[in-house]
Amino acid sequence: ARRARRLLERPLAAGEREDLALVEAAAGTGKTALIAGRLTMLLVRGTPPRNIAAVTFTELAASALSARVH
Repeated sequence: ARRARRLLERPLAAGEREDLALVEAAAGTGKTALIAGRLTMLLVRGTPPRNIAAVTFTELAASALSARVH
């Protein structure tokens, strides 16, 4: 909850939209944590889960993401 609150309070980065994000970065840079935080933020703000799509390129990343959001 504290992390979601920090995400809600932070300003958007240049070129970032509140409703859309593309994350590209090297291994070990925190992509999964960033995406999990954004998903949590959307859910805390009341976005219905059926309106959220998160795509990963591996089953391992999808499992890690699911575990962090649930």
